[in-house]
Amino acid sequence: MRIRYTLLFAIIIILLLPAFLRWLFAPLVAMRFAQLVDYLGLPSTLYMPNVSCPGCNQFSVPYLIKPQQTAHCSDDNPIFLMVLVVSKSDNYDRRLAIRRSWGSVSAHREMTIRTYFVCGRTSNSTIQGILENEAKQWHDIVQVQ
Repeated sequence: MRIRYTLLFAIIIILLLPAFLRWLFAPLVAMRFAQLVDYLGLPSTLYMPNVSCPGCNQFSVPYLIKPQQTAHCSDDNPIFLMVLVVSKSDNYDRRLAIRRSWGSVSAHREMTIRTYFVCGRTSNSTIQGILENEAKQWHDIVQVQ
C-alpha cells in the first residue's frame, strides 16, 4: 500500500513540475536581455548594443589584418553576439572546421551572430600570406601585433 502512495505521489510531482517551472520562470522568459540584466541587478556593461560597429570601439590596438565591415553590422541590424576565437596563425584546418560547424551560425531568433578568429603575428612569411588570403576569402580574421 505504501508503494502505491509513493508511486502516485511521484507521478503527481512529475506531471505538475513542468507547469510549476513555467509559472516560476515566465517573467524571466518574457524579458529581453537588457531587461533581464536590469532585473537581476547586473552591471549595465553586459548589454552594449552595436559594440562591433565603427566608432563604437575606442581601442587603439594596431591591426595587421582587420576584418572588412560587412552588411552584418549596421544601425538597422546590430550584432547581438560576437564570438572571438583565439587561434594560432597556422591552424587553418581548425578554423575551417569551426566555420563548417558551430561557427556557421549567423543568426538565432533573428539576432545577428558573428564569429571572428583572433590571431597573433607570425614570423613565417608563407603562413602570413596564407592567413592574409584566408582573411580576404572569409572576412573573419583579426590579426593583432
